[in-house]
Amino acid sequence: MLRQRFHGWLHRRLATLIEAKFAETGGRVEYVYARGTSSWAFDGSGKLKRDAKHYELATFSTGKQYNCDLNASY
Repeated sequence: MLRQRFHGWLHRRLATLIEAKFAETGGRVEYVYARGTSSWAFDGSGKLKRDAKHYELATFSTGKQYNCDLNASY
């Protein structure tokens, strides 16, 4: 019950408060739809190629390899 209440109204209130504090200091908040973020390169070079043996490794079109979760966090 408490978890449901937290995710219902408290989570949104906490996110709004943090966003307002960050805006006061001159920061900018952007919401990103998380689905598919690890399949596209953060530098804008296009779709990533995934390694067959180590699926967590992403190869950019430039040949560099990074972890897909690291790429998605950028």
